[in-house]
Amino acid sequence: MLIAAAQGAFAFEFAQGVIVDPKASVVYLMNLEGGIDAIALSGGAVLATTTRAAKPLLLYDATLLAQAERKESVLSLAGLNAKDFEPKFTVGVPLASGVQAFVNARPGASFYASAREKGDVITVEWRSMQRKISGVPTEEPGHLSTGYARIDARNGRLIAFRKGELSTPESAKNEILGSSTAPHCASDDVVAAIRYDGDQVMLQRWTKAGEPLPEIKLFDGDLTFRTFSRDCRHLLASKAENGWTWYIYSVASGERLTEIHSSERQRGIFSLEG
Repeated sequence: MLIAAAQGAFAFEFAQGVIVDPKASVVYLMNLEGGIDAIALSGGAVLATTTRAAKPLLLYDATLLAQAERKESVLSLAGLNAKDFEPKFTVGVPLASGVQAFVNARPGASFYASAREKGDVITVEWRSMQRKISGVPTEEPGHLSTGYARIDARNGRLIAFRKGELSTPESAKNEILGSSTAPHCASDDVVAAIRYDGDQVMLQRWTKAGEPLPEIKLFDGDLTFRTFSRDCRHLLASKAENGWTWYIYSVASGERLTEIHSSERQRGIFSLEG
């Protein structure tokens, strides 16, 4: 049951292929038939299902952007109505020669795509790793390919695409945190980490340039920190009470956005890690 959602609470990618919409109390995730299900967090009912796409990437303005069936050297994307999965647009992002946009990892090959929206533009980044599979030991290195594209969020029009990295938040994270083992994450705008002060959980943040931002007290020992979302926009905490209550916080402000109560049976939705 959705207990409370802060005004402006928005959807986020919690793990690969799992998009949570706390405001609507819906989770979008891959199903075993190679499609996507929309599932109600209140009771686990399947609200809609589709085979038009296979992996949710981004939810924005009642549109679900998802990765569709793979094609050689093309990342196929579909924009679907978030309520009934009716198609809004399709777009193909050119990839490097020989790269295949697998939805799931294969022996010797993996592919991962992520998406984020700013204004009317969606930025899609992709990363492919291919290794030679052989029965004989080999030291041949894997082949890494990366690239990104910008898409018009309104109609799916491909604006631009290029090979290579768009940004390197991992470098900023390493420079700021060094060898710290504290739970941490990085986005294009901020590096965040969890610090424990007795029974208090504190949120530390820095800009990508390394400038510290005000530290925020999140909660006391009555809650347990679980994980950051994959895009570093949210973090998850929990408390056992007649099942589980899950609390979603904003990394940008430290504000508690949503409380969701679930039974033990629903716990697996939120236990996923990328």
